Amino acid sequence: MWKANFNCPKNSNNITLTTFNNCHNHVLLSNTEEYSTKYRCIPEDVLKEIQFFTENGNLPISIQRKLLKARFPTSSILDCDLTNAIQKFKVKPDEVHDASNLLKTLIQNKSNDPGWFVEFQLNDENRLTRLFWMSPSQIALWLEYHDVVLNDNTAKTNRYNMPLSLFLIVDNNTKSRLVAQSLVSDETVETYKWILECTKKATMTEPMVFVTDADPAMDAAVVQIYDTAYPIHCIFHISANLPKNLKAKLGNEYDSFVRDFFLCRNSLCEELFHQRWAKLIEKYPNANHYLMRALFPSRKSWARAFTSSMFTAGMQTTSRIEGYNNIIKRELAACSTLCDLESVLDARLKNEAQWNRFFEYRTLSNCIGITSVSHEVFPEIDKVMSEYLTPHILSAERTEMAQCLYFTADKAEINTVEVNLRSVNVTFLIITVTSCFSLNSNEIGSEH
Repeated sequence: MWKANFNCPKNSNNITLTTFNNCHNHVLLSNTEEYSTKYRCIPEDVLKEIQFFTENGNLPISIQRKLLKARFPTSSILDCDLTNAIQKFKVKPDEVHDASNLLKTLIQNKSNDPGWFVEFQLNDENRLTRLFWMSPSQIALWLEYHDVVLNDNTAKTNRYNMPLSLFLIVDNNTKSRLVAQSLVSDETVETYKWILECTKKATMTEPMVFVTDADPAMDAAVVQIYDTAYPIHCIFHISANLPKNLKAKLGNEYDSFVRDFFLCRNSLCEELFHQRWAKLIEKYPNANHYLMRALFPSRKSWARAFTSSMFTAGMQTTSRIEGYNNIIKRELAACSTLCDLESVLDARLKNEAQWNRFFEYRTLSNCIGITSVSHEVFPEIDKVMSEYLTPHILSAERTEMAQCLYFTADKAEINTVEVNLRSVNVTFLIITVTSCFSLNSNEIGSEH
């Protein structure tokens, strides 16, 4: 029943009480002083739980409130007090020297093991602007699996808004492995050149295929630093940029344009690609400027007529590294310190190594899949594969052999024949199938 209304007109600096009802429908509390700040004390055992949840789990207030209510049902804690306690344990006394502590940790690692590679730069104010490091295990992985390397930057991993640049490879078990990381203050061509130079200094090699998100600054740096690497652009990022640049210009023709564009992109021979590209330019004149300016100069990095002749481990996008960024961000927050970031990356590397050891043990210890088909139907081919392939890949190939017996081939009339002859590492079965393909906008990553 109690109510008070106040009015403050825009043209006046005075606040006026217009309505006041001083009636209450309950007995007034006499001990209101217990709600004042100095009397709202969180018990020590509750504070220890909050500290544990914050420092080890980085749990938000909503989850901590539920856990504390279940753990201490008789305690009453206001949200503002819980928030203050969480923030108190998030702030570390040594975060003023965060960058220097991180450098000390990495330099100490290098002193203990010369196999570490650490490179950094400071500005005129003695502030950290660039940092790159690789552990001995990461260098070994790079040297062994540098056939295809993925790179991408991610933001909001630290309180200084320094972009985190990650390099990933795919190992012999088809798993993503982190092989290098860098923290920088900007994303310019010079910065990317410095990062790529660091990878060459650390490993004395460069990737055979380098997959990026088509960042123009990175593209310019790759051309200048990597002499032999073949750049591949993520087709997902290209498809995401199409509606931003062309949907308004094409209007109702946009959906038809997307189908024709990916039909052109998925062409398996250069002659057919150029024919379809010419038709695309002729049919959609409003898209000509963007297509010729942004996409055609880099066609060898995204059109399958060019990329299909390169070994890419089946990758056409940077989805592996995007997923890796998501995993890291689950453990970090935008207010995390650089030392927190390094700890999360280090823990991730240890988990990868542990999982890889377990996976190889499990693969070697168990008989996976149906092997009778490979032994009975293709014994000579299985013998060659057993000599050259790793257990995981061998198991996958044997499974393919078993599945091939379930396919039936039907003859169909065709209008267009695309032939693309290219070498493969292992050929275990050739099935001649005459088929007709119909491409649409959803078949961005179709394998024909």
